[in-house]
Amino acid sequence: AGPPVPTADVVGLWPEGAGGSPPPRRGTEIVCTLLARGGGAPLATPMDSRLPRIRLHPAPSAALLEKLRGGDGVPPLRCTCRIDAWEEGRAFPDGHHVRILGPAGDVDAEVACLLAETGILDDVASPFSPEALGELPRLAPAVGGGPAELGELKEATQRRDERSAVAFSVDPPGCQDIDDAMSVRILSDEFYEVGVHIADVDRFVPAGSHLDAEARRRCTTFYLVDRRYDMLPHFLSGNLCSLHEKVDRLAVSVLFKVRRDTLEIVKENTWFGRTLIHNRAAMTYSQADALLHDRDPNADVAPSHPPLTA
Repeated sequence: AGPPVPTADVVGLWPEGAGGSPPPRRGTEIVCTLLARGGGAPLATPMDSRLPRIRLHPAPSAALLEKLRGGDGVPPLRCTCRIDAWEEGRAFPDGHHVRILGPAGDVDAEVACLLAETGILDDVASPFSPEALGELPRLAPAVGGGPAELGELKEATQRRDERSAVAFSVDPPGCQDIDDAMSVRILSDEFYEVGVHIADVDRFVPAGSHLDAEARRRCTTFYLVDRRYDMLPHFLSGNLCSLHEKVDRLAVSVLFKVRRDTLEIVKENTWFGRTLIHNRAAMTYSQADALLHDRDPNADVAPSHPPLTA
């Protein structure tokens, strides 16, 4: 006998040029609107118009059906459903509802629909595990509730100290997770030293830890119009690993020497390593633009947006 040959069953055809993504496989959660019918099993209408309505078996609970039949003023419910089977000769497939997301038109319910449709609801909207939270560093809270101080981290004194350099960051108004900054130091009449600094998150998220697993699962921080879903707990992403102004922070940096007249980089003087920096000014884009055009950066400064959006 010859070598084994891979085999498979055709489960469906997706027309060439149809665009979008193929229909969901059996078992995939489908975001639907749940409507009551006068009799028989309720029908769930997928928000993806390419998919058929789903007849729910077993039927939702009596309390849920009562809510659905509560009158014209009661909005339909958003939910997720799974298709279980589609018998020959039936107009609709059979399935069951998995979870209720909330009433149609409710902001939280519609956001949950958006996250469920993209397959990330369970990844980004779930709370951080107790094990991950237990790995957060234990530092004394800052006076006045401001950014945490690094005073208890002895490692801070074992890094290259770049706090004397004039460091600054430029981000949108209200930004709380400041992950990069620049610095400049005048070396002589001929040269500057320019630094690019990235927050040293690795120092607080060991490889293979529960925090690392959470970050891998969430992949990135998701920003919506009125909320955000963090990749790491806010104590790290928006505090200890954020390069806030007027506090010391750990960073991974590259420092290079630049000629003042031509701005040419002197490559042989480039240095890479871990540093301790002090952000002198967390500027907004408009403030940085004002400085570039010799205007007062603090004139007509609009109030910061809530930190939730940044």
